[in-house]
Amino acid sequence: NIAGLSENIINTNQSPVYDMDKYLISNKEYVPTVFSSDIPDSRIFGQSFGFKQTVFGDVLNNINMNNFIFETTGDMLENASIRIAVRNNSGKISEVTDGIAFVYKKVKMGINFELEATLKINDYFPNDQVSFGLMVRDDCYSDKKTPDILGDYVAAAPLYLTHDKETWSCFARRNQRLKKGGITNRAIANNEELTVRLSSSIDGYTAQFGDGPVITGGFDFKLAAIDPENVYVGFFAARNADVTFSNIKYREF
Repeated sequence: NIAGLSENIINTNQSPVYDMDKYLISNKEYVPTVFSSDIPDSRIFGQSFGFKQTVFGDVLNNINMNNFIFETTGDMLENASIRIAVRNNSGKISEVTDGIAFVYKKVKMGINFELEATLKINDYFPNDQVSFGLMVRDDCYSDKKTPDILGDYVAAAPLYLTHDKETWSCFARRNQRLKKGGITNRAIANNEELTVRLSSSIDGYTAQFGDGPVITGGFDFKLAAIDPENVYVGFFAARNADVTFSNIKYREF
């Protein structure tokens, strides 16, 4: 006896079930994401001292220099600064999809790395899909806009920034699910400077965001489901965030 609702309830014993093939039409423009480790250089963005710039994933808006900004200063990585700015609600880290601006280097599986930088938060809009920091991933794409769920990763970065003291400090995606590393125990502010660290070992990955805990537990897995031969490590930002990385230290061993 609910007007507008009850008269639309179907008694399947008396009424036929509608034919799904008749009423649901597949999107003929959909093209599934296919990974290749032979990643072409971006046609839009450049490079930062051996790290390549790209945007990919569920980024919402067009991939261009208005929505995604990369700026590099300095004459070598050791004295460089790398700025990443994401505008107009572009990109996200969410439960079901990711879309990021990424400055990355391809590293052969079996080679360990250490990446450290000073992260300056120039500006961000508080939203639980905003994130920024360091990331190592199982896959990477060049200027690819897709809503598909992509690969696994580990991030030395915050997430759920509206949760103040309960903001996640480092996180991962494994088997398509987000996994919390620790919590910040404080809110993250604009104009703040923090040290971020990300490294690999034979056992997995270690991540630290600012003065938060050094996270190893839960990150002890290989990123080899999509690309068993390489990982992709670097700097990222998602959604309305503007950050600069400096004092960059990177080594492989």
